[in-house]
Amino acid sequence: MVFLFCAITPLVRAEDGPGVDLGPAANITGTVDAVDYTARTLRLAESEENSALALSVDKSAVNFERVKANDKVAVVYYDSVIVSLRRAVDPMVNPGRTIEVSLPGDDTEESRTVELHIKEVPLQVIVINYATRAMTLQNARGKTIAFTPGSEMMTFYRIRVGDEIIAQITEPLAISVEKI
Repeated sequence: MVFLFCAITPLVRAEDGPGVDLGPAANITGTVDAVDYTARTLRLAESEENSALALSVDKSAVNFERVKANDKVAVVYYDSVIVSLRRAVDPMVNPGRTIEVSLPGDDTEESRTVELHIKEVPLQVIVINYATRAMTLQNARGKTIAFTPGSEMMTFYRIRVGDEIIAQITEPLAISVEKI
C-alpha cells in the first residue's frame, strides 16, 4: 500500500475534528486484481509503473458495480494521509474508525461529504526538527516517511527521537472508477 504523508492543515475540515489536507486527487490506471462490492473496496494489481494499491470506493463513484477482476480502469483517488499522531503511551484521542470530510467542488459540481476509514499504524520517530516542525518516521518494515505536522498538532513538542508513536491514517479513497 502506498501512503502519502503530508501536513495536516485545515483545507478540508473534518466535522468537529482535525483539519485534514487530502492534497490534490491523484489519477492512476491499472488492472483490477480484486473487487468487493459489499465492502466497496478495490485492489489494483502491481505493474511496472505502480505498486499494488488497495482503495475504499466512495458511494459517489458511479459504475463501480460494473468493474470486475482483470478490467483495466482509470481511478481518481485521494491517497492516505496522517490524521493524528500520539505517543504510544498516551491515551487515544479519537477512537473513531471513520471521519467525514467535505471535499471542495469545482466549476461543475458542489462540495460533497465523504467518509474516510481510519486505521492506526505504529511508527518510530527517527529524526525530529522542532524549528521546522519536520520529522522522519519509520514503520515496522523499516520504511522511512518524512512528515511535517500542521501547527494545530499540539502534541508535536512532546514527541522525542526514539518514541514509539501511533499514527491515525486514512485509507486511500477512490472517488471515480471507470473502465477503459
